Amino acid sequence: MDRKYVLLLPAPTPPPGDAASTPPLASEVAHIQKRRRVGGSGACHNCRRRKTRCDGQQPSCQSCLSREEECRYKDDLNQTDGVLVVETIRLLNDRPPEAAVQALAMLKHVDDPASIMSHLRAEDGMDFALPEQPSDRMPISGALPACMVALELQTQHPFAYPPLSPIDIENPGQDLQRLLKSCGADFPGHPRPNANPSQQAPISYSSAIDPEASDLVNAFCTEAETLWETQRIVPSTVNMAAALFLSFGYLVQGKDHNVLAYMPEVVRMGTELGLFGVEQAVAEARMDKMTPQQLKAASHTTWGVFNWIMLMALFYYQSDIDYPHHPPYLPIPEDDDVSGVGPSQGPGPDSPRYVGDTFPTVCRLWRIMHEVAMAYGQDRSTPIRDRMSLEFSEFKFRELLAWTDNLPFELVRSEQSPHHVVIFHIWLHAAILDIFRPFIRRHGQAKLRLRTFSPPMSSPDQIYAASVNQLKRLIIIYRLNHESSAFTIVWHTAMLYVANAVLQDPGDGDWLFYFLLCIYGYETLGRCYPVVEAIMGALLSMAIRNGHMTSDSAREIWAELKSKGPRRAPQVIHATFMADLELAMDDPSAATVENLAGMLEENALMDQYTNFFEMDGL
Repeated sequence: MDRKYVLLLPAPTPPPGDAASTPPLASEVAHIQKRRRVGGSGACHNCRRRKTRCDGQQPSCQSCLSREEECRYKDDLNQTDGVLVVETIRLLNDRPPEAAVQALAMLKHVDDPASIMSHLRAEDGMDFALPEQPSDRMPISGALPACMVALELQTQHPFAYPPLSPIDIENPGQDLQRLLKSCGADFPGHPRPNANPSQQAPISYSSAIDPEASDLVNAFCTEAETLWETQRIVPSTVNMAAALFLSFGYLVQGKDHNVLAYMPEVVRMGTELGLFGVEQAVAEARMDKMTPQQLKAASHTTWGVFNWIMLMALFYYQSDIDYPHHPPYLPIPEDDDVSGVGPSQGPGPDSPRYVGDTFPTVCRLWRIMHEVAMAYGQDRSTPIRDRMSLEFSEFKFRELLAWTDNLPFELVRSEQSPHHVVIFHIWLHAAILDIFRPFIRRHGQAKLRLRTFSPPMSSPDQIYAASVNQLKRLIIIYRLNHESSAFTIVWHTAMLYVANAVLQDPGDGDWLFYFLLCIYGYETLGRCYPVVEAIMGALLSMAIRNGHMTSDSAREIWAELKSKGPRRAPQVIHATFMADLELAMDDPSAATVENLAGMLEENALMDQYTNFFEMDGL
């Protein structure tokens, strides 16, 4: 019987003169040269890079012929390439397992063997050269996952679950000390107010917000609403984008009643225009009538709107919005022009690079998650766990993993990752938490088992914990490396989800560190966005209610946050999105930011009276 598996032990030494006595390197090169794909050669290098369909014709596919490009296939290895491939394998085998995993993650989408070797060799010859990771400089205790499921994820899917070196919170390094000082607190003990302005984070907040601009917000909103009333009767991609920006602007201002008024208008226009929420035939008929320029504009707008709607559906539980029943059928915008007329029509020289990398990747993320959003949100009167199967959730998770295994090279996490790449990974792991949150074991419930993982006791709880650990590290990475953490609110999902996770996990010994890291991360955003004050109040209210924090500690932190925040005219905050993500599955109205922030003082008084009676033995 022919062998179908790699030998785990060396083969017996062949007798002299046997064909197998060929030098190992030469025989391996010959083996590589002989390997050909049966029944077709697959996509060429250019089509793989663009992620476009390839007809597989040799010596040149039709796409490369039309672009007048050299067409090369993965199996077209000359002897020099084969030698480099074998040497690459040898170099990887010589490295420690963790270093080899990181190397493969960094080099997975590099097609040229010589380029791979340039990464694996340092200038002096054979040293291993990889971009430095934040974890290389910051040892954190307890972050290295102990369960086998997490280890399996790290080894088999390192793009989504890169290995995390431990961080020692008790003895933080210089970078982590700087981050702790920005929080104005001592860790891991009791937080204290920081009255010394020189100990604030070394970020210039004056560039994040113009103090005079806040006075213009209401005037701007009034003018925008007036213009909207005259334009809303005409469905167009421009008006869709306008309604989206209005809804986002009102959300961060703490005016959710306006958000819930504009979001349905966006969905209505998109459906009337046949851009999403319709059957494929309707969408294709609409696209056939567009010019290439119109198609390009419609694709960018429609997918941008769809991404925002999915964020609202999954992360904000806004059940009052009628979400699209189908993702857009328009092509996802790429580096090249969506009309297919060639790269010359793509983003211009002044377009940011992430238009061609991060944006289409985010579009694909939400296209995968659309089915989850529709399935979980279709009937909130019944618990998700009672009407959905774990098999469905595990399948969607596997779909995400398979997709992340082929992420573009620019989307792999590294020290040099731009802020939008970090935000993409935040959204990815937040989406994974949303997939498995309904199936996390609660008190009195049986522990569920996953079917597609090697460890026999694999459970949703372990996947959940692995993604929480990734989010914890992403918060540290983002706050250390990106000034935008002080004014870009789209990353706050990480803080909201981590704060929820540590407050629900009684066994997390580092809960206070990560909880305050989130609270003070919100504090920096509060300088720009009024709604953040309500979020901080809601999280402190949850900490008191869950017994994690005394009323005195919470009041001390709350007083410090209020003193450091901007002085604004009193206003009513309407924030109907979820703060308590677990409670949201059973009682969404009680789990909102607005409701929990309003209960901060009530929970503090309840805690104070409870402690008083306990101390008196009553």
